[in-house]
Amino acid sequence: MKKLQNTLYITTQGSYLHKERETLVVEQERKKVAQLPVHSIGHIFCFGNVLVSPFLLGFCGENNVLTIGYILFKEKDDEFATSIFFRFR
Repeated sequence: MKKLQNTLYITTQGSYLHKERETLVVEQERKKVAQLPVHSIGHIFCFGNVLVSPFLLGFCGENNVLTIGYILFKEKDDEFATSIFFRFR
């Protein structure tokens, strides 16, 4: 996980992002590894097998997180398969 220019990049497979009060929580293997105030995040990009709760999606839309993007890869040869973006505004 890296945060660059108000962008959060989640690259660890099996991560789970969810809302807790007014913050975004990142869990890996059921352990909290990060908790960030959502107002400090402009964009979120998830690479591979990363889960995002529907409550967090709605919360981000209400709190000016402009983009949540998924970049997905095929199992074989790590080939790029598709990307999905939720843009708010």
